[in-house]
Amino acid sequence: VHLMRGQGGWPLNCFALPDGRPVFGGTYFRTEQWLQILESLALGYKNEPKRYMHAAEQITKGIQGFDNMDVTLKPDEEFSDEIDEGINSWKNYFDPKFGGENGSPKFPMPANLQFLMKYAFYYSDKEVLNHIVKTLDGLIYGGIRDILGGGFARYSTDVAWLVPHFEKMLYDNAQLMSVFSEAYKLTGNERYKTIVYEIYDYLIREHRSPENGFYSAYDADSEGIEGKFYVWTKNETEQILGKEAPLFCKAYDISDVGNWEGHNILHEQPDSEQLENLFKISKSEVQNRLKNSRQKMFEQRQNRTRPGLDDKILTAWNALTISGLVSAYDTFKDDIFLTQAISTADFLLEKLRANDGGLYRNFYHGKVSVNAFADDYAHFISALIHLYQVSYIERYLFEAKALSNYFYTHFFDEQTGFFFYTSDTDREFVSRTRELSDNVIPAANSVAAHNLNLLGILFADNNLTETARRMTLKMKQKIRHNIVYYANWASLALNFIRNPFEIAICSENAKE
Repeated sequence: VHLMRGQGGWPLNCFALPDGRPVFGGTYFRTEQWLQILESLALGYKNEPKRYMHAAEQITKGIQGFDNMDVTLKPDEEFSDEIDEGINSWKNYFDPKFGGENGSPKFPMPANLQFLMKYAFYYSDKEVLNHIVKTLDGLIYGGIRDILGGGFARYSTDVAWLVPHFEKMLYDNAQLMSVFSEAYKLTGNERYKTIVYEIYDYLIREHRSPENGFYSAYDADSEGIEGKFYVWTKNETEQILGKEAPLFCKAYDISDVGNWEGHNILHEQPDSEQLENLFKISKSEVQNRLKNSRQKMFEQRQNRTRPGLDDKILTAWNALTISGLVSAYDTFKDDIFLTQAISTADFLLEKLRANDGGLYRNFYHGKVSVNAFADDYAHFISALIHLYQVSYIERYLFEAKALSNYFYTHFFDEQTGFFFYTSDTDREFVSRTRELSDNVIPAANSVAAHNLNLLGILFADNNLTETARRMTLKMKQKIRHNIVYYANWASLALNFIRNPFEIAICSENAKE
């Protein structure tokens, strides 16, 4: 669709020939447009099939060349100032008032925040640290956070993080659990700990399956109206809370006119001292009364028609959830996080492992389907390594190594030095592409490079660490010129610039 129309978007629609090659595409079409396009394409293909065949050939060639890249590399090439240049350029796009990037919509970008935290730590960069804090504050105090039920919506449609697109995704919340855990380590801010536990409670209550997998997403709509499940009028609030309503309304910006289309999106106000002075009560009493009121509102909300649940269980997104739980355990040492991480990892290893040693992508109502893609392998291998690092259960490390070997055998492209998105055991569809740029979810190749580097260190295998280093070196210019979309690559580059050291603790009581 990018090739045909110059830009992509969502929803995404592509029309293909019977052999699967695309001939036309676009984003949103109204019903009448959709019908006209279908009729036009059907009639055109019937009357002029050669023209459509030619179009498919041209588009297929374009797709096959879409991710071509210069893979030449000098043997002695190293990192120099790419990250500094990338960061200096990025700073021009920091939103100094609300955090995140300038403008709207605003997306939580977990890989970006994790890289920036690492950079701020290594280089003591106060401007970057302030940007991180401003962004996390935007998430905490914006309508994008579900005050009553926990978790975060997909993105904010405005610059102030107030009005979300109300869809809630597993992968966002899984990664944000990691982000806030790491931010707590960096800053010691207790609010970040609260957010981690909110996300955990939300995921356990709303996403966890009986098998200990996690469902994918909740729709934005209920009863055909976006956000209806989440928004309130002041009158509704007063009926539910009675005499507690004034405090609650002041705390969460509820008014007669509303803050969104005549309704109110609940969002926390940052100044708690204002509430103490206004209502002549102590800080602890404010917190206790608001906690009780939130519970009443939450219970009332549970009676509403719920948004639709996408209840497929995806390997990659569940792996991100394991990594989020591991980050939370690593930070707070609460066994609830580790216990769930182990249960979900065991579920994936038991139910989504194929007979040939590979993985399936999808578990749905007890059945597996679709051979796993590069992101499934990369994220699950990463999760298993991280799980080993906090549990010291060697099984998970050896499972990670076995999956990494399989992944390398069936996905690695010797010509470019990167991993294809699909396995060589799958039927080729138009083109075997490579996922290189980091977005809301980090690219499969950047995660794979992190994995190879870690496995190389843990197994003392220089071939693995060298492969990871060379993959990252090939992304130098991307990091220099557009670090925003190569942040996870930049994070690994920091490891090669600031070589980490190892500590081995050896004794009968080593774990303790």
